[in-house]
Amino acid sequence: SAASDVYKRQGWVLGEQRLRQAGIAVVSGAGFTALLVVGLKVALGRARPRVSAASLVFRAPGWDDAYQSFPSGHSALAFLMSSVVASTLELPSYAQGALYGVATLTALSRLYHHQHWLSDVVAGALIGWTVGQATAGVLGRAQHTARYELFPVPNGVGVRVPLR
Repeated sequence: SAASDVYKRQGWVLGEQRLRQAGIAVVSGAGFTALLVVGLKVALGRARPRVSAASLVFRAPGWDDAYQSFPSGHSALAFLMSSVVASTLELPSYAQGALYGVATLTALSRLYHHQHWLSDVVAGALIGWTVGQATAGVLGRAQHTARYELFPVPNGVGVRVPLR
């Protein structure tokens, strides 16, 4: 995503380890979250509110977008990014509140536009927050114990390993 790219690039440009870590965690977490969310959407095939007035209409496998309501991918990614950035950058509580506020507005917009049921956005938020916390935690521990360093190279990422 564009936001994760900004974190990674700014982290490398500024030499700020936590920004790099946030960027890598967002990219890693977003990939896992996307696989999980799409898998659940297709496996469950829940109808969107614009398709059916009843919330318990399922047509699995849900290959058609009209039957990919559960869980909300937008909510999952918004809460993933908020969780990773808040945890990794160790932001003060008011800044964390702002991040989670934006994520909540994302979830509410999905309800307002009749794309999801309340349970869809709550499940998406829980998935995103959980994956974000896990990703930030795993990468945070790996950075503290790692004996290597990632750095930018033209068209990619390099790895520096000390030889002592």
